Amino acid sequence: FRTDVARQLGRVVDSADAAASATFPSCLSAEERKYIHNVAEQFGLRHLSKGKGDARQITVSKDPAKAQRRGLVGTGPPRSAASLRLPAKAWE
Repeated sequence: FRTDVARQLGRVVDSADAAASATFPSCLSAEERKYIHNVAEQFGLRHLSKGKGDARQITVSKDPAKAQRRGLVGTGPPRSAASLRLPAKAWE
């Protein structure tokens, strides 16, 4: 699960498309959704849950202003998802 989340969020981060996003399925548990919210926040991404109960989904998208505030973008070379320093436990 965590590897799949990292792969999907990495695609959003690395995409040249400013509107890049990933939507996660509604079958996720509350704990899995919370994990996605936490990792998306660390990537400087916008994360929004929609729906209720079994229909609840998370969509994660680029948020240039948030990434800038968190120092994840700047004038240097672009950072890939692999270069972001997330806690090791985020990938377990």
